[in-house]
Amino acid sequence: MTNIKFIILFLISVQAFAGQMDQLSSVQEMQTQVAESLSAYADREDECMKSKKELSAKALMEIGLSNSELKDALQYHYLRNLIECSKDQADKLIVDLQVLSLLAPQKDKEADAASELILGDRIKLLKLKQNYLKISKIQRDLIESLNGVDHPIDLIATAKALGI
Repeated sequence: MTNIKFIILFLISVQAFAGQMDQLSSVQEMQTQVAESLSAYADREDECMKSKKELSAKALMEIGLSNSELKDALQYHYLRNLIECSKDQADKLIVDLQVLSLLAPQKDKEADAASELILGDRIKLLKLKQNYLKISKIQRDLIESLNGVDHPIDLIATAKALGI
């Protein structure tokens, strides 16, 4: 076990020396990777937004929610579905940004800002979920059984149809 630790430490020190030479190309490669990940994320977000569907206002009204509960439920499912729709691309982008940040600490603020935009929605979702969970379990089950509630939702069209 000690030999393995020694070999690992030796390889790390050799890589650190050689890495100074390759650092610039690694950073450039990672910047390219981040650009590709960002493009893939943006493309997927566009696809998600184009696939939005209006929920049945009649079915939602039959559940018997107050306007406040309707808003909470719609906002929660809207954001949850959009996050889920582009989750793989967002996760890859966040990882790529963090790797770039480790390779080039001077890019740390840029990487953090970009990651915070994505993670901000996930934090907002946690807060929306708290409000959503205040709705009775029976009503939540009815909402979750609606056709289309598990896909991107056209929030504005659904809210207009509900008159909220």
